[in-house]
Amino acid sequence: MKKHIFEDIILQNALNFTREVVDIFDDLLNKGMNITELAARIKELTDKLGREAIEAIIE
Repeated sequence: MKKHIFEDIILQNALNFTREVVDIFDDLLNKGMNITELAARIKELTDKLGREAIEAIIE
């Protein structure tokens, strides 16, 4: 049972990550940004995903 809950948490995090990446690329195409800003936003997002994964493991 616990394994399914953990898998659900990981799946939800992956879906959230994917949505946020799409939003970043939407901003890139519609609002424009330089490579430095793009890299910073992607790093911020991957850091968040890592934190959420660690929190799920600890819980």
